[in-house]
Amino acid sequence: MLFRSCGCCVLTNALDPQTRLEELLPANRAAVFYSGPLSLLVQLWRLARRPAWRQGVALEGQRRVLAGHTQRARARQLLEAVAELRRARLA
Repeated sequence: MLFRSCGCCVLTNALDPQTRLEELLPANRAAVFYSGPLSLLVQLWRLARRPAWRQGVALEGQRRVLAGHTQRARARQLLEAVAELRRARLA
């Protein structure tokens, strides 16, 4: 994972849509993405000039990670998947 709920704004390269990263961290709301050197400079400039937006992105990213991407949440998802498989086998 990009970060472990550290509460800082994530600026990272845009990944292939198949990674589905933007489902977890929507662009410009929970993370900031760039697509090349010029895009990186533009995003850095935006982040430097807009501290309130930068902090909002950081908080939303942290909220999303803590809500569903912790070890506890992953363990719960795994247990639910196992229970579902058991029910399917018994049906």
